[in-house]
Amino acid sequence: MSCSPTVWTVLLSLQLTAVLGTTASFGAGLFQSLVVMPSLAPHSLPNSKAGTSALLAAKHTKTLLHNSERFFPPLNIVAELGNLVALILAFVYRDQCSTARARMPYLIAAFCFYISITVYVFQVMLPINRRFVALLVKLEKDVEDEKAAKDFERVLVKWRMSNFGRVALKACAAGWGITALLNSI
Repeated sequence: MSCSPTVWTVLLSLQLTAVLGTTASFGAGLFQSLVVMPSLAPHSLPNSKAGTSALLAAKHTKTLLHNSERFFPPLNIVAELGNLVALILAFVYRDQCSTARARMPYLIAAFCFYISITVYVFQVMLPINRRFVALLVKLEKDVEDEKAAKDFERVLVKWRMSNFGRVALKACAAGWGITALLNSI
């Protein structure tokens, strides 16, 4: 059985939206881990005092995280909802549309990864982001606080490594979404 053109077009559009959103988020997250965050390490910033460099790095990191909070959540919501609606549509039309039925296992896998990304962000990334803000407050109060400066560098490394986990989940979600697209075209 073949899909009606409307069902096929809507399903394809939703999947493309989900895959493109996840792929963009994956690329941006990878760029953050590989390029942006290493450049914010206090030792890479020009300054004579470690505390001052750490304060500058903390301020830049806070700005980056604040801007990321405006960019990533809406992008992830669009991708997650696009995949969810595509999954629901595929489920509803699974008996009338072989394309929808063929995509379901891949959409389920992708959706599971989308959910895991959300859980990972709340359980792993947000506590690290909050720690960054707490360290910024400490460094603003005492720019010479060596312990806070070292702690900032340690948390920065932890953030980068944790972000690779989030990026890997996004790559898997995008991969399953792409597989669903390619499997039924």
